[in-house]
Amino acid sequence: MTRDSDTGKFSSEISDEEIVEFFESGERPFHSANEVADYFDQKRETAHRRLERLARKGEIEKVKLGPRSVVWWRKHATKSNST
Repeated sequence: MTRDSDTGKFSSEISDEEIVEFFESGERPFHSANEVADYFDQKRETAHRRLERLARKGEIEKVKLGPRSVVWWRKHATKSNST
């Protein structure tokens, strides 16, 4: 997992699936862009762009908690049981 030092972009070695797996393997279902950036050794801005893209694709969701606070979580499909 490397970063292009000139552009700050995630290298092609880090797939969307790896980012999604990070959300699924954690102790809690949500993370900040800073946490994702730290885990993958990337800049926060780069992680934020990737998270935004995954949200547009419907892989994850986000919620704004305050003026500068956003958390992201893995969207899980759930089925309701009809009785």
